[in-house]
Amino acid sequence: MTEELRPRAPKKARLSGRQRKIFAIVGAAAVLGIGVTASLAAWTGNQWVYGGTGNDGSGSAITTSTFDVQQNTGIGPDETAAGTWDSLASNAADGTKGQLSFSTPALNLTPGVDTYAPVALETTSGSVAGTITTIHAAVGANGAAAADYENALWNNLHVRIAASSSTFTCDATAFTTTSSSITVVQPDELLSAGTDTILPTGSSAETLQSGSQSQEYYCFDIWLPSQTALQGLSVAPASLMGLSVAPAWNFEYTSN
Repeated sequence: MTEELRPRAPKKARLSGRQRKIFAIVGAAAVLGIGVTASLAAWTGNQWVYGGTGNDGSGSAITTSTFDVQQNTGIGPDETAAGTWDSLASNAADGTKGQLSFSTPALNLTPGVDTYAPVALETTSGSVAGTITTIHAAVGANGAAAADYENALWNNLHVRIAASSSTFTCDATAFTTTSSSITVVQPDELLSAGTDTILPTGSSAETLQSGSQSQEYYCFDIWLPSQTALQGLSVAPASLMGLSVAPAWNFEYTSN
């Protein structure tokens, strides 16, 4: 019987210990996706910044500005008295603030006689600058003691307003002067006309600097015309005697 000869399987090449180590390192490097000469670790870190007010050491965050205006009705006819700076942001006459101090005839108003009252406005400490845009038409002061009859007195009172960025005497001369520093922002009209006074753009009589650095001065003139000029009365002109009204004006302003 003839013996069948089968081919022998080739012998596997044996790797030396040094070769096995080299192949292991190369394989690890391939898995990690790095070159065999790169480092396998590194130092890491990070830095943060934040929105603040600067390197003042306060750690303050970004904040909004403040804008507020205050009034002084106690500056006197020549607008130089110290008076008291105060705020009245709503129509609420309580007799302690916001009350215009009209000259003596206001307590005894007679046809053909004018009465005057000044007021100054400025921004509060820490406030940004702003602009006075409008003096709204007069309305009745809430809470004020008034005794009119069918609006007879209200409908016959006249009003006008002068303004300046510097002090001036609040009397008849404020409305007749040729001084360029004084502007009659509201000419003569009936109190009942209900007209808002829009201050002229760019007028110095409307700009308030920040932080109480400047003041704007206003003079209100109210008068009752002569008996022959009274109008719309359902009663005799003499019936206006002893009546009273309390008009209130709202200054509107906006920040710059």
